[in-house]
Amino acid sequence: MKRAILLLLLVIPGGCAPETLYNRKPLRYWKQELKSHDSTARYKAAVTFSEVGQKARMAIPELIECLHDSEPHVVFYAAIALGNVGPEVSEAVPELVELLKHPAPYVREAAEQALKKIDPEAAAKAGVK
Repeated sequence: MKRAILLLLLVIPGGCAPETLYNRKPLRYWKQELKSHDSTARYKAAVTFSEVGQKARMAIPELIECLHDSEPHVVFYAAIALGNVGPEVSEAVPELVELLKHPAPYVREAAEQALKKIDPEAAAKAGVK
């Protein structure tokens, strides 16, 4: 019985690792912020996801929604974040192709780079070099 309790005590702490923080908050917090009514909150969340690479997978639907944001900086960082996830976000391709017509050159550039990473063939068809 003592062995079972000792074994249990050794196993339990391993499953209780603290959640990794990004800019002092967990990613689930930043995922919620992508939906905020405050453009600064959405911007900070999009920047955070642009920096976490593959971990941005958890917010793919929210990041795709941010491609339609009224704030160009949010759109820019959302496109970067999706590009950093790579081919598994192929559902973002139509929105990224549409962003190639965005009035802000830096948003168009982010869309181009994301398309190249996500679907090089779609990028070529859209005229991205």
